[in-house]
This record gives sequence, C-alpha cells and structure tokens, in this order.
Amino acid sequence: MTFDPRDEIWNATYETFYFTYYNEILCDALVKMWQKTDDLTNQYRMRVNPEFSTEEFMRELVELRRRYGEAVQELKDDILLTKRISTSGLLVRF
Repeated sequence: MTFDPRDEIWNATYETFYFTYYNEILCDALVKMWQKTDDLTNQYRMRVNPEFSTEEFMRELVELRRRYGEAVQELKDDILLTKRISTSGLLVRF
C-alpha cells in the first residue's frame, strides 16, 4: 500500500474542521444560555427598580457591541495556524 502525503493533509483538515465546528456549536449553546440569564436579570432589575432606564441600557449594549466588533476586526485570521506550525518545527516537508 503506497503512502499518499495528501492523506495527512486531509486528516489535519478534518480534525481542524471538527474542532472548529464543535467549538462553534458549544459557543452557540453558551450564548443561548447566557441570553436567557441576561433576559431574566434585566426583567428582575426592571421589577426591583421601576425607574430602570431601558434607553441607557440599550446605549450601553450598543457601545459594548461596537467595541467588540472593533476588537474582533483586529484579530488576525489564520485559520490553519500556519505561522505557529511553521515556527514550532511541526511543519512536515515532503
């Protein structure tokens, strides 16, 4: 049986996809859980404090989302972590 170097690339790609997809599903579940918690907390705050300002809360939320969007754009997109692989000596040459 001959060895095809593309098999290693395929395996690494599949593992990366599996890991990424699993984390995406996990993050989605966490966001849904925390969204429910956040909704309940806001309802509680509004009941406890009837003068709770929803306008101020929405301004704060919009500002936090804007800052998050700016921070995400500053991240480098290196899906395959090629820089780390090549500098760590794990790069296999055929």
